[in-house]
Amino acid sequence: MTLKKQMNDNEKHSKKIFPSTRFLMAILLCACFISLSVSTSNISVSIVCMVKQSTNITKDDLIKEVSRIRRNLNDTEIEFFDEYFNLEINNNGTENEIISFGNSTFELTSCSADKIKKRAFEIGELLEDKRKDWYDYSDKFDITNQEIDISLDENVKIESCSENNLLLWTSTDQGIVFAAQNAGSLLMLITGTQADRLNSKWCIVIALILLIISNIIIPLLAGTSFLLVVLARVFTGFSDSFLQPSANSMITRWFPPKERPFVIGLVTGGRQIGTLLILPLAGFLCTRKDILNGWPSIFYFSSLIGALVLICWLILSADKPSKHFCISKFEQTFIEERLVEENMGKRKDRKKVPWKHILTSKPLWAGVAALICHEYPLVIMLQLLPKYINDILKLSTTANGIVSALPIAVLFISKTLASSLSSMISSRKKGRFLVSRTTLAKIFNFIASLGLGISIAFVPIMSSTENQTGAIVLLCCATFFAGIHSPGVILALVQIAPAYSAFVTGLAFGFVAIFGIINKVLSNFIVQNGSISEWTIVFEISAVVAILPVFFFTIWGSADRQPWASQKFAKSDTDSNITTVSKISTSSLKNCKINPKIVVKPPPIEIPKSISSIILEDERNNETKNKNISAILLPATPSSRLPSCNIDVYLGDTPQGTPKIIINDEEDNETFHKV
Repeated sequence: MTLKKQMNDNEKHSKKIFPSTRFLMAILLCACFISLSVSTSNISVSIVCMVKQSTNITKDDLIKEVSRIRRNLNDTEIEFFDEYFNLEINNNGTENEIISFGNSTFELTSCSADKIKKRAFEIGELLEDKRKDWYDYSDKFDITNQEIDISLDENVKIESCSENNLLLWTSTDQGIVFAAQNAGSLLMLITGTQADRLNSKWCIVIALILLIISNIIIPLLAGTSFLLVVLARVFTGFSDSFLQPSANSMITRWFPPKERPFVIGLVTGGRQIGTLLILPLAGFLCTRKDILNGWPSIFYFSSLIGALVLICWLILSADKPSKHFCISKFEQTFIEERLVEENMGKRKDRKKVPWKHILTSKPLWAGVAALICHEYPLVIMLQLLPKYINDILKLSTTANGIVSALPIAVLFISKTLASSLSSMISSRKKGRFLVSRTTLAKIFNFIASLGLGISIAFVPIMSSTENQTGAIVLLCCATFFAGIHSPGVILALVQIAPAYSAFVTGLAFGFVAIFGIINKVLSNFIVQNGSISEWTIVFEISAVVAILPVFFFTIWGSADRQPWASQKFAKSDTDSNITTVSKISTSSLKNCKINPKIVVKPPPIEIPKSISSIILEDERNNETKNKNISAILLPATPSSRLPSCNIDVYLGDTPQGTPKIIINDEEDNETFHKV
């Protein structure tokens, strides 16, 4: 056994906290998405308890309610009652009838109306209880504070919403707050184009810092300015714009293709874990005024999670395997050998985006459209669900948080199981269930879209029959099918262009953000009074959108790397790592051998010291077929020379076809120059 092999065996069998550095990176990325999800979902429950819900009570309704209470009092109690509320009475000779409240007493809002109704009921009850203890009421008014324990000063000071730490936001205002996050996510159209060039680690650091800032702004300044709350939610969207493309870029550089379905399920599952964490906790904190005054504690807790994840990310993460401080040489080599065929190039290299091919790529746009249709109904499941439960199912705030978390838990379980199943099927090399990447993605996506659309369509039916359990079960079914999209369209968008994964992500989620804004504004515009008929419209629209990918993604979708997605490096006199070859010919690579015959002719071309290998790839197929050809090794010495600028590679009797030659640069383990 050689020393190198012995070292590799020791590295493989040594005990570690994490099975591999790749797994550590997957956990860290998952934690980042947990932090993001906590910050995006916290507004869903908190808005139920931070905004004073409209009671739809008019001044006439309030007068009738107070009149009803007043009729149960005797004359002396009525005198006190009228003085307390500064009432103007019209005595028509038969019945005292309230015609108005004194304008100096209060401003009639939903907050003050509720306050007055509650106070009138309390005083009415209190006066009736004290009736048996009183004899001469007319002489008692000067000591009323002691007698009934109510301050008469309150008749000129009715508590406002702000004093109760509640915000007077209309349904439209709430829609704007929800949509602000998606508006910030539009930045992904820019960050996505640059994320493949930028250091992903530091892009994610920026994302986490923005999350912390946005969560601190809301409780501190919400009572001061509505626009500052909107700005804070825009910052949350900015965070998503930095995190999502950077995470996808890191996944393509850290994980081989066969591991990606599981990794994508685990990493993006952080969104569901974060939502599961914050929804029940937010429901509990809403009721605890003794903990930082209730709802503000939700946002402070979200900031704390972001800070903890930021510290762990700074210490333990790295942009790529060669930069990680604790990765083994064995694992680093394992990753690089399995990524060589994708030719992603250096981050510092300015990639020319193939706009013409992108704009005409049916698989890409089918994937983008399918992702939009997948994410559109999830707006209800992730952000508007607590509002639906509050309006239709009429659950308490604490129960609301728990029930809202159930569909999210199902979504996480479904996503994890579907991704694991996809990885298992794609790893099979013989036997049954051998399917291509594209076929597998289409099968998962077909099941997901069909099931999601049908489940959402039936939710309003259960709501109209007041079947709470049935509605909750259908919501869980909807998220179960939504999770199956993970090895479907979500994986397909990562696989079709690994070298441009961040750009594709930015493009796709940028359009998702646009439709997310439309969805939230439209839904809050439709749901004005929280009625079943209004919510039915919202659910049925989402059901139609959800089911559309069954048709167009099944026809035009793809999970195979597209021909335009292979990075091209032009000849450059300033780049000494690129060797130009003028003639290459080969037969079909389907039956290629490990040691192909190489015929070389002079004159010589100098090869840099760092060049260690050349790998052949069939340019006619977007999936490399010469996987048995690991490398054609060259001597790695300063005087290494390739003795010809004309290389004929014969893998059969007749030279035909056009392969690629990939030069492996040992000085940068990430870069594989194609010639």
